[in-house]
Amino acid sequence: MAGDSWSTVDRLNRPYNLGDSDFCFYYLRYTPYAGYEHSYANQEVINYKIPIGGANGLTNKPSRAPHKQRAIENYASAIIEFMSSKTLRNTGERLVDLGGQVGIVPAPTSMTPDDPEFDDRNVRTCDIVCDRTGFRFCRDVETMEFIGQSHSQGTRSPELIRGSLGRVAHGCDGCEFVFVVDDVLTTGAHFVAIKSLLHESGCSAQVFGIFYAKSEL
Repeated sequence: MAGDSWSTVDRLNRPYNLGDSDFCFYYLRYTPYAGYEHSYANQEVINYKIPIGGANGLTNKPSRAPHKQRAIENYASAIIEFMSSKTLRNTGERLVDLGGQVGIVPAPTSMTPDDPEFDDRNVRTCDIVCDRTGFRFCRDVETMEFIGQSHSQGTRSPELIRGSLGRVAHGCDGCEFVFVVDDVLTTGAHFVAIKSLLHESGCSAQVFGIFYAKSEL
């Protein structure tokens, strides 16, 4: 992963669903439709998002599982590296020393958890991060209704996405900082929907978005 580094989403590269109060960070730059061989970033994202079902999914091609697991571990390691580099402006404390005051929320994928094709890639990534840092694992938001995958027939509307989500736990309500962990930042709709749901249901923490890659449209 040498040569890659974390970037902040700013006004010059901000997707249209994000506003001035939305703070997001990404690690790689993903080029959609360019294929696996286009770049290291494309390889990582494609491996990370290997589906469960379908002709090329893990059910039919279990030999792809190690590639997905390696991408999950790479993403988790990158997040830990990012967190380890951050300090609080007011106190100078290191973020990694705050332990349970930092909540890590896996962004739900498009399927509901009881669907046979449910992909827990973000959950597994967050679990590794929390296990190695002592941050609070907060599986607080789940998809309650399948509305389609955003890269295909699904919606990019934060309002419709918000309606498909449910707050199923309140682990992050007592945190000072919360990081929503997702795979690819495209329009920002999912992050806005999750952040809105958290704030409307008892979470008063500052909520940030963490993405493995930003889509270069």
